[in-house]
Amino acid sequence: MGPLQIEWEMGYNQSVMESALHLSGVEPIELLPSHIGILMTDQDIFLNTMEIYVQHQYEEMTTLYTLNNTNSNGEYSPFSSYLEMDGTSVIAVKLSDKDGFESATLEKTYKKVRPAKAIKRPRNIKKGLAYSSYEGIFDSVPDFSSLIPLKKGSSQRLNLDEFGQRLDHFAIQYKGLISIPKTRIYTFHLKSDDGSKLYINNQLIIDNDVSHDSTTKTGMVALEKGFHPVLIDYFENFLEEILELDYSVPHIKKSPAIFWH
Repeated sequence: MGPLQIEWEMGYNQSVMESALHLSGVEPIELLPSHIGILMTDQDIFLNTMEIYVQHQYEEMTTLYTLNNTNSNGEYSPFSSYLEMDGTSVIAVKLSDKDGFESATLEKTYKKVRPAKAIKRPRNIKKGLAYSSYEGIFDSVPDFSSLIPLKKGSSQRLNLDEFGQRLDHFAIQYKGLISIPKTRIYTFHLKSDDGSKLYINNQLIIDNDVSHDSTTKTGMVALEKGFHPVLIDYFENFLEEILELDYSVPHIKKSPAIFWH
């Protein structure tokens, strides 16, 4: 069987143009293997050990893998129910049928990390966050260091209603501490309309910037139990204004973040 081809033809007749135009040809179509439908464990960082699972919907296909490119001759091993990692690893997975046809390879890195250290609990801290608000027409999170705040204060939570009738064209920077109940991997969920960014321990965890409708983005980070510096940048261009931050851990539903300042 020869390569797959497509025949095409186009043209104009004389009712459209003074001179009739007719073109035709044959183009080859290159079919490449795909890994669509292969799912690997989503969490890609861990503290001690981690179980890696692979899922797909193809009952007649065999799952094959190689770990850290250990098989230099290109050989893959059958994947069992899961792999247990105790160090940073690169896993390459592909599917194969009984006739030897294979999917493309899906590769993912799972990284062993150390949790970010908590700071010593400051004296006389209160629940909530300190904030500075600004007026202006923004289409992305601004450089707050170059702006003069319109208002400063504190808030028990991320509550845009506290800013009164100012419905459009403003920005807010929240600063404080986030309280972490247990040392582990946390997934943070930052929802905003328009743009926002989340920093923990001066590290950008989620970039949900630029003008957009209500959008949630997530980021994972390993944190030690205790208090960690947090910074949340937000701007509102026009129409609806939303800013929410939650966190989650495996097998436990999302919870609102607890702030101090």
